[in-house]
Amino acid sequence: MGHEREARTVLIHKEKLLADEQIQKDRAKAQALRAGTQGEQGYIGWHWLRRTAFKLGNGTARRLVGYGYAPQYAFYWLLGCLAFLTVWYFALWQMGGFVPNSPVVLNSQTWADVLKENASAPGPLWAATAIGKHYETFYSAFYAADVFIPLIDFGQETAWTATTANSAGWLVFITTFVFKSFGWFLTALGAAAITGIIRRD
Repeated sequence: MGHEREARTVLIHKEKLLADEQIQKDRAKAQALRAGTQGEQGYIGWHWLRRTAFKLGNGTARRLVGYGYAPQYAFYWLLGCLAFLTVWYFALWQMGGFVPNSPVVLNSQTWADVLKENASAPGPLWAATAIGKHYETFYSAFYAADVFIPLIDFGQETAWTATTANSAGWLVFITTFVFKSFGWFLTALGAAAITGIIRRD
């Protein structure tokens, strides 16, 4: 009872050894196919796809949830991604990658005045105006949580969006797409690990 952590470590190591053994078998089979007849060589492409899919799936399961025996890995990934996104989005905010997600704001005279003053990074400048101070304040940590954690809504994504007027905005757009997808995947994988769906007992 008191050695659950050690038991999980052993099970993770066992799964790694089994995966390494399967990879060695697949490698040997690939060499045999290359040395085989013309008809057998036709299976090399299919074998390579299956072997690559196994390697990707195995590596993902091992690093993200410890083959289902260490679901806390998913939590560590969550914290790491949130820390990275917080710093990254703050830098992109300073570079003018965000604009208010409101047609009323974007068509206002105040916004037009700010654009004349600094067209490359109007968001932070507008947020410092008298009107901007009454709008939703940008917080990179909460924006990161809105993007990365499914089903959580702090209102940051609703209030702020990426601009297409500069490269910082495109970085916001790409980063958001990638990490939102990864957040859903990590959450699903973590839930599967917690419920024991992906373990091989």
